Amino acid sequence: MNRRDYISASEVGEYFYCQRAWWYRLRGVKRTDQEQERLQAGAEHHETFHGEMDRSQRLKRLAPWLLISAAALLLLYLLLQLIGGG
Repeated sequence: MNRRDYISASEVGEYFYCQRAWWYRLRGVKRTDQEQERLQAGAEHHETFHGEMDRSQRLKRLAPWLLISAAALLLLYLLLQLIGGG
């Protein structure tokens, strides 16, 4: 069976991720040094961006718990003031 008689799952994934890159790779087009540097810079930018997004998501999950904790502490303080004669 010839290599081009079938398409692998990873190749389908590569195609849907970036059809242009898939086409270039299929035709053996090589990147220039400048293109490779830009690609690396883009990958680093995306890595930083995804790290910031992960942090943002964690903070969004934490916020309601902080609000509930603050409300509980305020309620406890008011209760102690009421019981203690404040």
